[in-house]
Amino acid sequence: MERRVWDWPARVGAALLGLLAGAGFLAAWAPAPPATPRNAVDFVQLVPVDAPPPARTAAVVRQVVSVVATDGRSTAWLTLWQRRSATDPWRRDGAPIRVRVGAAGVTRHPREGLPATPLGSFALTHAYGRDANTEQLLTRLAYRQLHRGDGWNTAAGAGYNRLGHSGELWAARNTWARAAVLIDYNVDHPRAGAGSGFFVHVAAGGPTSGCVALPRAAMLHLLRWLDPAARPRIVIALGTAPAPPAR
Repeated sequence: MERRVWDWPARVGAALLGLLAGAGFLAAWAPAPPATPRNAVDFVQLVPVDAPPPARTAAVVRQVVSVVATDGRSTAWLTLWQRRSATDPWRRDGAPIRVRVGAAGVTRHPREGLPATPLGSFALTHAYGRDANTEQLLTRLAYRQLHRGDGWNTAAGAGYNRLGHSGELWAARNTWARAAVLIDYNVDHPRAGAGSGFFVHVAAGGPTSGCVALPRAAMLHLLRWLDPAARPRIVIALGTAPAPPAR
């Protein structure tokens, strides 16, 4: 005679996945493919929109760009945080602003061709743009003024996820690539196919292919605000609280 066993963890887990699927979060909980880079997150952490950076933030990090997606779709809220030292409290620089993320929302497991923004914590070290950075008036980050033919390598090979000559950055120099900061996802020892070319950049209208898009004035402020000595990072997470009112 077969004995039925109440497997409550499996049933609760199945119910939770069903709820997440309905909210658009199922892709974020999918099993990791073999190509997931080591700097991708290992889990999905839910945080309030207005929460300061997590306590486990490295002591050397004194600037954090927080991007919290609250609806599982292509909008999020961006907040700038800074502190003077590892022992000082985080202080917010301005109010949260609404930004756009990937058309497929956010994901734990980016891959080439998936228009989703990677969840996790990543360094911000290099900027690109149309204009000259004379006397570092645009930004203190390492900066490259775009040249004719500049693009980003998305094809497998030695130059994967590196500046190349495919031309799309140059072509977009008057729109989204007018000012952009590279998100250091899959940059160190990049794995082909795991996703490439994620930037924080000027919004061009609508969702992105996986980047984080800001209004132009906010993007220029971000460029000036970022200080390489403060080891800035971007933290992209899912939010538990309703987004603040639009302003």
